[in-house]
Formats: sequence, C-alpha cells, structure tokens
Amino acid sequence: MIGKIAGFELKYQLTSPAFIAIFAIFFLLAFGNSASDFVQIGSSSTVNVNSPNAITLIILIMTVFGMIIPTVFLVSGVIRDFGLNTAGMFFTTQVKEHDYLIGRFLGGYLVTLLAFASIPLGTAIGAAMPWVDPENLGPFVFQYYAYPFFVFGALNMLVIGLIMFTVGNLTRSNIATYTTFAGLFVLYLVGNTLLSQPEWRDIVAIGDPFGISAYGDVTRYWTPA
Repeated sequence: MIGKIAGFELKYQLTSPAFIAIFAIFFLLAFGNSASDFVQIGSSSTVNVNSPNAITLIILIMTVFGMIIPTVFLVSGVIRDFGLNTAGMFFTTQVKEHDYLIGRFLGGYLVTLLAFASIPLGTAIGAAMPWVDPENLGPFVFQYYAYPFFVFGALNMLVIGLIMFTVGNLTRSNIATYTTFAGLFVLYLVGNTLLSQPEWRDIVAIGDPFGISAYGDVTRYWTPA
C-alpha cells in the first residue's frame, strides 16, 4: 500500500507545472555556471568547471536555495488531501494513517531528488558545450557528480524535507510551511553573515546544517592542481 501511494504521488508531481518550472530553473542555473563566464556559483575561474571541487560546491550552495524543492513537493500532497477533505476517505479504507504519510513522503522525496538532479545534469551538459574553453575542462567522471549529489544533496534534501513535512502535517497550512521555509532561509544567511569572522570558523563549520562551511574549511587551502 505504501508503494502504491508513493507511486501515485510520484506520477502526480512529475506532471505538475511546479516540477517543470523548478527543474528548468535549477538546470539553467547549473548549465550557465558551467557553460558561461557570466554565471559563477561557488568555485573560482582557476578551477576546472567540471572538477570534483567545483561540482561539489555548486551542489552544496544550491541546497540552500533548493530548500524550496522539498517544501513544494513533500508538503503539497498532505495539505492538498486535507484541504480538499479527501484524506478522510483514505482512512475509511484499509489505508492506515502511517502508511498514508510514509507513502506521501517517499513519493514526494523521490520527486525532490529528481528535481534536484537538474543541478548535476545541468553542470554536466553545460561543461559539454562546444564553446567552453577546453583548458577549463577536465575529463568527465560520473563519480564526480554522483558522490556529492547523494552525500550532500540527497541528505540535505532529506533533512529539510523531514522538517517541512512535519510542519505541513501538523499545521495543514501552506502559510505555516512557507513561513518556516522563509525563516530557516533567512536565519541561515544572517547567521553565516554575522559569524563570518575567522575566529568563528570552527563553530560555524560544526553548526552549519548543510555542510558548506565544513567543506570550505577542509578545502580552504587546496591549490587548483
């Protein structure tokens, strides 16, 4: 039953305008970062655009802005059902509430991962464009894209998704959910700005929920080679 609910949610969300729009926006940002000098996210111009460090940085940075992805896809199913008063119909059948919630979450999380996959995909396709200077490119290695996607991207989307799904399930309110998203986003940006001094680096690295500060500390003195 969980699989059927997750499958329904997956099919429903993949055909929604929200999925198409979010996928396109994040794809174009990642594509522009690799294929153009006018868009630069994370890495410096001295590093190959498809190097492991550059790919990891763009995935890490985009997880902050990508908080909107699980907010949209993991919460909409639950709020939609309760808003339309259709959730009660599920519970009059053999569907148990925990099966319903797990199914909705799994389906929404899979959609979230597919939407976030636009970032490594856009990065790879952008790096393959014929006008990109070969001197700024390294060899294509699938692991360079897969590792940071699953270790950083998928995990960060899971943590944010759990928070948003819990808020949405408890409040049944889009306003409460998006207020939580906005609050977390602003709190993260303000916190990093206020604690940007060198003496706070260790504390920020430990407290950064996305791992960006910790990764930055580890790679701070790495050379382009």
